[in-house]
Amino acid sequence: MNSAQIKAMVEDGFEELVEIRRDLHMHPELSEHEERTEKAICTQLDKLGIPYEAGVAGHGIIATVGPKDAKYGIAIRADIDALPITECTGLPYASVNKGVMHACGHDIHTTVLLGAAKIFKAMESELKGAVKLFFQPAEETIGGAERMIAHDGLNSPKITRVMGMHVDPTVSTGCIHLAKSRMNASTTELIINVNGVACHGAPRPGHRCNSRSVAHCAGAANHIQPLRRAHHARYSDHRHNTRRQQGKRVRGAGEARRNHTRAGL
Repeated sequence: MNSAQIKAMVEDGFEELVEIRRDLHMHPELSEHEERTEKAICTQLDKLGIPYEAGVAGHGIIATVGPKDAKYGIAIRADIDALPITECTGLPYASVNKGVMHACGHDIHTTVLLGAAKIFKAMESELKGAVKLFFQPAEETIGGAERMIAHDGLNSPKITRVMGMHVDPTVSTGCIHLAKSRMNASTTELIINVNGVACHGAPRPGHRCNSRSVAHCAGAANHIQPLRRAHHARYSDHRHNTRRQQGKRVRGAGEARRNHTRAGL
């Protein structure tokens, strides 16, 4: 199948994909509750005659196209969950689930992958390897991708590449942006432990534990609190890497030394 034939298939199936997307948009579901979304995806895969495994990592689905004896393959991934946001667009296909909305575009991601599935199925005899289709649940919360990997999703056959995309309203229709490194921002956990000595509120004079030790720990914690506000995020472009550096002073053996811990956020 050449590019002209693929384009023709896309144009022929465009209206159907619009209907699928709007149906998904009208019925958004939160992470770990994507029951209807899962059934809707399975219905489309059944129409295409594509085998799949449902109930992966909750309500995820792994479908496979290509030769049954393939030893290697690639995967394409789309997330399927929505956000706890009330939709106020007034659109005829606006969310009917109060307080839940596909505000991050996962309805589009799912629809695009279903459209790709149809094309891959049409050219299945031409495929040299397998193409796995990952419909990932719980992207917004617990990390459904990790659970799908733990389900052995990257094996049988061995997956050598995983591809995905994200819609962006700032990109013109028909254009695709690529990046050699990171494309979007992500969160990174930063754990800071403040260690002190247990102390009574009114210790006897001269005892090694006194209220000053508690005050020092409380003071340290108060200095750390502003970090939670992510001050740098207000002045940094989320598309660029930023780095925050934390330092701590440790005293021991009569001398002071400084340790630095760097966290890429």
